[in-house]
Amino acid sequence: MNHEFGAFALKATEDVVAFAKFAQQSENLFGDSPDKDALKRYQSAWFEVEVVNAVALADWEADGRPVSWGDKWRKLYQSSAAEAVAVLEVAAANLFSR
Repeated sequence: MNHEFGAFALKATEDVVAFAKFAQQSENLFGDSPDKDALKRYQSAWFEVEVVNAVALADWEADGRPVSWGDKWRKLYQSSAAEAVAVLEVAAANLFSR
């Protein structure tokens, strides 16, 4: 798997800001892949990351973008974020297995 992607994924669910960065950085990471089917699966998995990201960011912003938002992140979003990252990691691995 792409080393850059793996490094992003490791820290992606630490907090809302790390997850937002991961979503942004992983969006077009494999856009030049010749495997169009695997790329579609990656894009579909990435969309799930973006859904979690959008909801969490909207909530964080509604709370005034506090520096200390970890408790709410862990309680409401971290598990969904981790699941979305895991699915995206599988999709990314499939881009390299062909």
